[in-house]
Amino acid sequence: MAIKIWRMKYKSVAATACEDENRQEARFIVMLAMVFLSFFICYFPAIVVKSYDKCYHQTELHVFSYMLNWTLVIINPIVYFYMNERYRVALTNLLERVFKISPNPTEQENNIGLQFIPSVRIKADHSSEGNL
Repeated sequence: MAIKIWRMKYKSVAATACEDENRQEARFIVMLAMVFLSFFICYFPAIVVKSYDKCYHQTELHVFSYMLNWTLVIINPIVYFYMNERYRVALTNLLERVFKISPNPTEQENNIGLQFIPSVRIKADHSSEGNL
C-alpha cells in the first residue's frame, strides 16, 4: 500500500515537472519566434531597398530602412524582458544596483524615488606625467 502511494506521489511530481518543462519550452519557442519575426520585419525592408536602389536615388526609403534597423535595438530587450523570467530578474537587479530605489519615497525630504549611485570610480595616476 505504501509503495502504491509513493508511486502515485512520484508520478504526480514527475508529471508536474514535465508540464512545467513543457511550458518553459513553449515560452522559449514563442520568444525565439518573436525575435526572429522582429529581426525579419526590421531588416527585410533594408535588404529590399538596398538591392533595388543601389545608387541611393530614393534617400527617404534608405533613411526609413535604417530607422527600422535601429528599432530592433529597442525591440529585442523588450521581447527578452517580457518573455524570459531570468532576464527580467537580472535586469531588475542591475537597475537596483545602478539606481537606489527607495521603497518609501517619503523617507527623505525632496526624494523622487531614484538616486544615482556611481558604480565605478577611476583613480587618476599622475605619476607618469612628469616622465615625458
